[in-house]
Amino acid sequence: ARYDMTDPDTDLDDNNRTKMTLGAVWPVGDWHTRLALELRDITREQGTGNPDLKTQEAAFELMLNF
Repeated sequence: ARYDMTDPDTDLDDNNRTKMTLGAVWPVGDWHTRLALELRDITREQGTGNPDLKTQEAAFELMLNF
């Protein structure tokens, strides 16, 4: 799990971007291969009086280690 918060302009209020990531990794057999799944919930504040932008993402990865 990961939590990230960025404030691109510290002079303005309510313009933060937050991202919560949850993930899992599974080894595949005896190979040098792993499967990974990540789910992300992202919120970007638009400032006072504007609605926040929210999105959800999913990423599925196949990793090969050499």
